[in-house]
Amino acid sequence: MSNEIVVKKEGSYGLVEQFRKLARRVALPEMALTKAQAGEADVWQFPLRNPWYTSIPVSVVTSIALSVNGYAIAEEQVEFVIREMAIPFPYARNLHELIWGLGERVYVRIIDPKMAQVVQKKNQVAFDLTLRTAFEGYHLSNNRIDYPFEVEMEANV
Repeated sequence: MSNEIVVKKEGSYGLVEQFRKLARRVALPEMALTKAQAGEADVWQFPLRNPWYTSIPVSVVTSIALSVNGYAIAEEQVEFVIREMAIPFPYARNLHELIWGLGERVYVRIIDPKMAQVVQKKNQVAFDLTLRTAFEGYHLSNNRIDYPFEVEMEANV
């Protein structure tokens, strides 16, 4: 029995679906938005585990489209918190030196001050995380994989 990923007859599409199934099982360890403090500001965040099959540089995350209860959050209002370091998302996608470990949690932190009016007890959270591959051997379109998520997250409001 082999542990390697097999590209089925569907080609790269089949491979993408295998990666997405893996992401759905590991990426969201908790379905909760939690309130936190960042300096003087109240912020909201949720944990996200590395959905790839190996450790990757944080820069592999090329984009994140995020909304809570239909309210779209700009990338400039998102930070990745890894090992207690808060990194603004637009900067994180260029940070090649910092490795996001296999299974390691980062917190997707929303610093948008309007979130106080958006968050409810139960929230519809939609985000599309795009990762680039570490090398071009997968033959994926533009060497990118989109991981779309639509989940319900509870919050302590």
